[in-house]
Amino acid sequence: MYTDTNVNATMEIKSKTNLDDKEWESLRHIITDYLSSEKSAAIHANFPRLFDNILLIFKDKAHKGFESRILSKSGLRVDRIGEFVNEYSTMHTAIAVSFFLLYDEPIFKVDYYTGRLVPELFMGNVIYDLKNDEFMVFHLISLNSIPLRSKQVREDSSARVLDPLSFLEVAERLLMSIFVFRPHLASLVPLPTSYHCGMPIPFIYYSAINKKLDYLISQAQMDGTYKLNLRWFFAFGQIFDPLQGLQSFDYNKDRQSAFVQMYFNGIASKVLYQLRFDYKSKEKHMHLDFEIFHCDQTSGKRTAIGKIISHEAIDIWEISKLESMLMVLVLANIINDENFDEIFDEYVKGSPEISKHPILKNFLDLRHRKRIRKDDLGAHV
Repeated sequence: MYTDTNVNATMEIKSKTNLDDKEWESLRHIITDYLSSEKSAAIHANFPRLFDNILLIFKDKAHKGFESRILSKSGLRVDRIGEFVNEYSTMHTAIAVSFFLLYDEPIFKVDYYTGRLVPELFMGNVIYDLKNDEFMVFHLISLNSIPLRSKQVREDSSARVLDPLSFLEVAERLLMSIFVFRPHLASLVPLPTSYHCGMPIPFIYYSAINKKLDYLISQAQMDGTYKLNLRWFFAFGQIFDPLQGLQSFDYNKDRQSAFVQMYFNGIASKVLYQLRFDYKSKEKHMHLDFEIFHCDQTSGKRTAIGKIISHEAIDIWEISKLESMLMVLVLANIINDENFDEIFDEYVKGSPEISKHPILKNFLDLRHRKRIRKDDLGAHV
């Protein structure tokens, strides 16, 4: 595990993609040119088009060089995504680069004294292999883990807010990190020292890279037009324009529930997809739902279409087998989020078995010591 200034760690997603040195260098040039173009476009924009873009990098034969093109997510209709992926899956190599934001309030304020963003703001970047239908990279970081320089902050209506160009600087940091670790493909994972919403972060990674969920999606009893796997959700989903005040993320610490939502263009209306993690005391386990709604952006009214995944128990032991770094992230968040800690043993499936995992002993000991300190403090109040 590599750590980046103690606020981000790395995780390697197992991938079939294999590029030689010449291909890596070509990839770097294409990405560098793309970022330069996006920076120029963002200078006079209220919000960067980066989050609506998909950068496609592909070649149809082994001996040819890479080509690239830029597609708009808003131009990709939900019922055509399967065709789009199938078309590029026949290529020798086909990669999609995409970005998304997780935010629960539309104005990204910067605290005068601490320099921290209020509220929490996460930026995601995926590099999706269309040929093998898998993520090569799934970055997710808190923007509070990035030092903010003065040029990234501007005054707006007596408040300090994040400048749109900041997102381009973070995008460059994320994409250039893949060349630091190559040929290994390392995804940046935020450690809980940089954010306060503990529970959902490891479960977002789990949802994105867990191909076992594909079977549940294939069994869903609904119109196939709306069926998306979770890789397509993160790679091609549109975030609501933050300037319109609609959120893409929410975490209720007291209720221990969270969601990530993005929308797609449907045949006649917008279609909202919501990935949700929650528990209820009357139910046995914390679970995952993946639900679809018709969405009227003008009125905000939503009409349920159905669930692609319904009440799938989140199994912590399965997470540890999928990727040990995710298990470490879960436990780190338990230590930093008391509300998550309180429900973990009773409502998260597989929690009794994690003590058998050799990597996790130090975290479990730390959790135990923290609980003892908390009890001692309570006894003296």
